[in-house]
Amino acid sequence: MNAYRQSPFANLTPVVKNLLIINIIFYLATWVLGSRVDMVTLLGGHYFN
Repeated sequence: MNAYRQSPFANLTPVVKNLLIINIIFYLATWVLGSRVDMVTLLGGHYFN
């Protein structure tokens, strides 16, 4: 077996890494704030007629 294991995130581009980090931060913020702040309606994208 190879003693050196490459990280699973090593092949991701910086843009994909940043998007993953942003999504995790907002998921945790939604989970922590719970029902006090509705992050989905506050920050969600909506189509305007």
